[in-house]
Amino acid sequence: MGRTLIDAEFRARNSTLENGSITPASESDPDAWFYDASRVLLGNDAGLQLHYLTGYPQSSCYAYVAKNAAKRRPPPEHLLRKLFHSDAGEPWHNAFMHGCKAQWWLDVQDALKIKRALDNR
Repeated sequence: MGRTLIDAEFRARNSTLENGSITPASESDPDAWFYDASRVLLGNDAGLQLHYLTGYPQSSCYAYVAKNAAKRRPPPEHLLRKLFHSDAGEPWHNAFMHGCKAQWWLDVQDALKIKRALDNR
């Protein structure tokens, strides 16, 4: 199990939205962002990987990422908080915020770009 958790964290930490692999959720399904992000960040068996990453019951994790939207349950806020606060939290938070046009968020993104540019000098 330890190696599987490391793999899930590595995949999540090294995935980004910039490559266009996560598409924003439609207005008709606002929870689709989590399903889409899970598939990209955790791979084909996203439910099991989510279980390893969060410690939540496997059955619940599979329900949060069910392929059939009618059977899918939205993840609870405490699960999202746990993901956002983890070492692998940045891509999850970015997926959650994808498409946000609030000025404060755009300012944060600009500041991160400047920081990365300075770090790479």
